[in-house]
This record gives sequence, structure tokens and C-alpha cells, in this order.
Amino acid sequence: MAAAPAVTPRWVDPAELSWREKIAAVQRACARLGASRAWVIGSAGRGTAGEESDLDVVIERDQEGRPIDRVGDFLDALDLRFPLDVVIYRPSELQGLLESGQPFLTDAWPDAKLIWEAGREVWDEVWLTALELRRERLSARRAKEDARVEAWLAEQGREGRVVFDPEATASVWWAQARSDMVSARALRGIGHYAAACFHAQQAGEKAAKAFLILTGDRRVEGHSVGVLVARASARDARFNPVQADAAFLDRFYIQTRYPDAWPGGVVPAEQYHDPEAQSALAAAERLMAVVEEILREQAGQEGNGQQHP
Repeated sequence: MAAAPAVTPRWVDPAELSWREKIAAVQRACARLGASRAWVIGSAGRGTAGEESDLDVVIERDQEGRPIDRVGDFLDALDLRFPLDVVIYRPSELQGLLESGQPFLTDAWPDAKLIWEAGREVWDEVWLTALELRRERLSARRAKEDARVEAWLAEQGREGRVVFDPEATASVWWAQARSDMVSARALRGIGHYAAACFHAQQAGEKAAKAFLILTGDRRVEGHSVGVLVARASARDARFNPVQADAAFLDRFYIQTRYPDAWPGGVVPAEQYHDPEAQSALAAAERLMAVVEEILREQAGQEGNGQQHP
């Protein structure tokens, strides 16, 4: 089965999307791919998802090739980008994993919610309504908590104590991003390609968080580099050319590490090769170059003669 034609994605802050909109985006991608069935699992399936929870999806599609390539095809068919963990199995693989009692699936399956079957959308309105109500309640509670914290920070400022230093905090995140890139390069050099890809993803994630903290965020949650860079692009157009790099790095967060994200008997470390590691490192380096330029500008504006790490 051939891959679906790629679409032009729209980068969205997950806080702007309802659960219904996220699921609809997955359904559209399933239609483009010709998927047989799809389920939501994890916290969203259980109805316990928080504001920052990823959408975890299992897709059944009769597709040859490695699971990591299947996920790449799915992401190329997704017209909205938001935190999403997806695994794609052929029908025989899915059946075998369920029958073998593989924990990743069997533990989640009692709460799995079918959202796509035989080329049509499937909606569980009771479940979706409960998810949306929970999202609204959590959002209201978070707003109240943020207001209390901001009031407290303002009070500390009036008393002459610096409680939160964005420049210093961003510098710490940037230093860790650079350290992750050193690790990625070293791991690629000794042939540990899966680990190199993961550390490249980590470097990109932490670099993006450094920028967001520097430019106003006190708390930055989530692991999707694509989503983080989408938010960064809204503040600085220099991130626009690296949005595709950010989306590419998202492929290496889960499946580089967890055997239960693959069909049975697969060792993730054996599925990645040097071209993928090279591409992951190059994507992270391009993203980090943008962040480094901005951090250096900030250091220059401060006029203190210091350079960010």
C-alpha cells in the first residue's frame, strides 16, 4: 500500500484545540491513508487526560515496512500538528500482540475508544463530552492557579527579591540542550543510532523551551518539538524555516526507546541506522542555530559582556 500524499500541516498550540478537533484531524489522516481502524488509548481513552496530555492513538493499516516509516507516513498525512503518540500495526500484528497479552496494548485495550472503522468516522459522544468538560474544568483551575502565582511573584518583586529569572532559567535549558547534542554526536559516532536520534530530539525540545522561557513563559510543558516550535514561530519568524525539522524530530521521542511501541520481538536499538541519525542531528542543529542566534542577541542587548553557554 503506497503512502498517502503529504499535506501542508498547520501548526497549532494544543491549548487551542478541543479533543474533538484533535480526533477529527486523526480521522482525516486515517482517510488519506486508507486505514482500517483507529483507537484512542491512554489517558484520553480512560477519560482522565489533563490539559497537556498527548493524544495516544493505535492505527490498524495493512502497510509494509518498518513501524517507524509507517509513523512517518501518518505524520505526513496529518493536517494539524499537536502532541500525538501514534503506533501503526498491520492487522496480523495487532491481533498477535493482543492475543499474546503484550502489556502496552492489553492494559490499555479495555478503555480504548474506536474513532475510525471501515472508512468512516466513529464518535462516542458521551465519552467526548466528558473529556471536553474535564478540559474546561482543568483550564479554569489552571487559570486561577496562575493568577495566584503571578500575584505572589508581584508581591515578592515589590519586596526586592527576584523570584524568577527568565534569562538565567533559559540559559540552563540551553546548556542542557547543548549537552544533549554532544551526547547525540557521540552516540552516532559509536553506532548507537536510536539513542543518537532520541538525544537529538531532546536537544531540539530543550532548545525550543529555552527560547519560550526567555520570551515570557514561566512554565513550558509537553515534549512535541513541532508544537513548541510552532509557538516559537508566533513570536519570532526565524523559526518558520525549521518547523519541518521540528516535526521530524518528534518521530524519535517514543519509538527509539520502548520495545512495546513496536510489534512483538523488535529491539528499537536495532531499527535505526546512520542516515536517520545523521538526519536527526542535522534537524536539531538547524533548530539550535536559530535559538543560539536569539540568545546571543539577548546577551548583547543586556550589554554585560557575557555570552550565553
